[in-house]
Amino acid sequence: MRDVEAAQACLEATSQWQSATTQADHWQRLGSVQSALGRHSAAALSLGRASRLDPNSDRLHALGVLFEATGALPRAARAYALAVRLNPGSVRSYFALGFVLGRAQRGQQARSAFGAALTLDPTDARSYRALGLADTLLKRHASAATALHHAVRLQPTFGDAWFELGIALQQTAELPAALRAYRALLVLSPRNAPALANRGTVLRELARPAEAAASYTAALAAAPAFPEVLNNLGLVAAQELAQPDRALRLVAAGRKLAPRGADWATVEGLALTRMQRYTEAATAFGHAARVSRGSSLTGRPSADAACQLLLARKRIADWRSAEALLGLAVDALRSGGCDRSWDKLYGLALPLDPPLLRMVAERYAQRKEQIAQAIGAPRRRWPIPVASRCGMRVGYMSADIRWHVMAFLTQARDGA
Repeated sequence: MRDVEAAQACLEATSQWQSATTQADHWQRLGSVQSALGRHSAAALSLGRASRLDPNSDRLHALGVLFEATGALPRAARAYALAVRLNPGSVRSYFALGFVLGRAQRGQQARSAFGAALTLDPTDARSYRALGLADTLLKRHASAATALHHAVRLQPTFGDAWFELGIALQQTAELPAALRAYRALLVLSPRNAPALANRGTVLRELARPAEAAASYTAALAAAPAFPEVLNNLGLVAAQELAQPDRALRLVAAGRKLAPRGADWATVEGLALTRMQRYTEAATAFGHAARVSRGSSLTGRPSADAACQLLLARKRIADWRSAEALLGLAVDALRSGGCDRSWDKLYGLALPLDPPLLRMVAERYAQRKEQIAQAIGAPRRRWPIPVASRCGMRVGYMSADIRWHVMAFLTQARDGA
């Protein structure tokens, strides 16, 4: 420390006999030493002085790195911007500028900086990956996927780019492609817990719950302290796999790991509903609604929490806050919410207007058709029966919208 201070004193004493460039070189070296010693504020002063004495791209880039390391993002952005102004051919300074702008949530400017870096070097996989991140920040998921595809084509072992490509493809509902991205990453890193977890979510969306559960289980084997995965596995167990006992065990384990780390009450409510323990389920959904209300900026429960609580209380004829919950549910259904939490048949018993019921049914049918297309299921045209003599046609529908024994048992016989 004393040697650094002595060097600074010597620099100040002899500066009047040195050229500006020589002084700047000395101040830059001093700043590098101070930075290595962890004296970041002093290092910033030294590098700033060097840049004022003899501004050049390398000095300003080094100053930007220092500001970035200390969290002074606006100053880092200014330093990198000056660096690229002095050297418009610097890929590294454009990249660094874009990264800092992205950290500062200035997505469009970050995107422009990464675009400039790619104009200078179209083979830079890192810049394509960064461009994808900027597009993700701007919610341009299709553009993000395109950029990330370029990144992995240029560098097939780029694990981070494969992971982010999977996320972008999930956002654009390209589920088979997302699955391929996660598989490619898992070839490189078989115990990558986030990739295993996200693959599980894609498999669940593709109506492959057993495989989804296996992927979540593998993620937990790789990272046991992963409450979100425990929660997701609990949801699959409670809903698609009809394993409510297993779901409740997962909830108990998750609460020990992270009492407030995930939405345990919803999993519990779904499992208890499956077990026909409706009063306990309504209590659990009530807790989930309170938790979501407490974490909401609006002070209102989430759409799913409101829908689940409304339906759960209806089962036990508990009409507390029914009008308010119905209003929240209607708002959510109109805006595309509650897709997973709404019971399409049971909800018919609520006073919803026919246009809304049709909208919900159409959205549900579209989602099922998307899944069918994604898994390559053949399209089937249902035969239209000839109208009966009285001119009335009756349709039967099960709560889970599938081939159902009751539909066949209730069909009219010939001549009946």
